[in-house]
Amino acid sequence: MFEILIAVGIFTVLVLVAAGDQLLHGHGLLIIGTVTAALGLIVGVSVGIRYHLALYRTLEPLGILEPRWW
Repeated sequence: MFEILIAVGIFTVLVLVAAGDQLLHGHGLLIIGTVTAALGLIVGVSVGIRYHLALYRTLEPLGILEPRWW
């Protein structure tokens, strides 16, 4: 069920982007793009940090990490 909601959400966003030429102009699209990029960076960096911390916590006790492992 959750996957269907994601698919519908993506479809809705794509339709709105396609219709964005008629609905929004210049400045509005720039703001939407900036917000989207900022959210992507926030989510991507936080997930990356958590992944590397989990990787370190898993591999450190085994002693297989080399210097500059990241």
